[in-house]
Amino acid sequence: MSSPDVLETNHPLGRAFGAITSSVQLLLDYFELDGAFLLERAIYSKAKVSGRIIFCFGRPFGFRAGDQVSATLRSPKTAGTENRSAPRSPFKSADILPSLIYLADSTTPVWLEVSRQFLVGPIRVLSALSVIPDSAAMPEHQLVLFDTRPANFASSQIGAALMGVAPLLGKVIEDSHVAWYREMQTSRVLSEAERDPLSGVLNRFGWERALATFRHIEAGIQCSVIAFDLDNLKAINDSAGHASGDAYIRRFGEILAATSRQGDILARIGGDEFVMLAPRMTPGAAREFSHRLESKLIRAGVSASVGYASGMTPVQVDTLLAEADRVMYLNKKRRKSLALADLPFNAS
Repeated sequence: MSSPDVLETNHPLGRAFGAITSSVQLLLDYFELDGAFLLERAIYSKAKVSGRIIFCFGRPFGFRAGDQVSATLRSPKTAGTENRSAPRSPFKSADILPSLIYLADSTTPVWLEVSRQFLVGPIRVLSALSVIPDSAAMPEHQLVLFDTRPANFASSQIGAALMGVAPLLGKVIEDSHVAWYREMQTSRVLSEAERDPLSGVLNRFGWERALATFRHIEAGIQCSVIAFDLDNLKAINDSAGHASGDAYIRRFGEILAATSRQGDILARIGGDEFVMLAPRMTPGAAREFSHRLESKLIRAGVSASVGYASGMTPVQVDTLLAEADRVMYLNKKRRKSLALADLPFNAS
């Protein structure tokens, strides 16, 4: 059998995939079935079989993770025409248990409509087990077992086997989504704690965490650190008030973020001090970036002194930051700061 097709590595069920695979593969091997897929359903869908495929097991048979599928009694010849007679359900019965609905086998072959584009089949949907969540925040899931050959066993046999693994599958799905939801909440809270509310870039705490991750980057990669120090911030706070000073910081953060590349690490590490870590940025590119940013800042009425330093990993970022700071303060002394009256900036 081919290897299972997994929708997303970061899907809530991704880490539980091994436990799900073992249980489903046991059923496929025992009954010698072609395959199965796990669907994420629209909540409380009325369709017997419908949803987005998360995992495929056994033979893919035209299905791929991410496909939207639904059962239909249409044939390819009538796929484009409207069927005026309402089709009967292909299932013999539905046994309802706490948090589970087991749909029994039928001898009627069905076609599955895939992403509203084409039909796959005919196949025999031997069973469909729906795991109904206790929480409305968690989607319903459905495990569908199918085959292309006539069955040589009673539907009650596969039903009994499926119900045997149902509690495990239900528990795995529920626990995975609960754990994923908690991680997402923790990540959101942590992300807010790492973000400077004024400038929108990382704060010092976020900067230190980002550096811890960056230290694992492979050796031999060029990187640059660029240091920024806002000019006239204290004068603006004293003369125009802290609301104007906050707006000054906010505007600098917006321009810095708009000018930087995806993957660059931006942080505000002090009241008027900002820093940028740029992986794979050469000294020439760092110089060009600094000049481009300074031009944008001047047009926006914001003044900042800039310095940069470059090196090859595994260089210490602290060493580059110290050198970038040194260059930045040299530039600050050399250049004449704009007087507050000359700044077209205001808080509005």
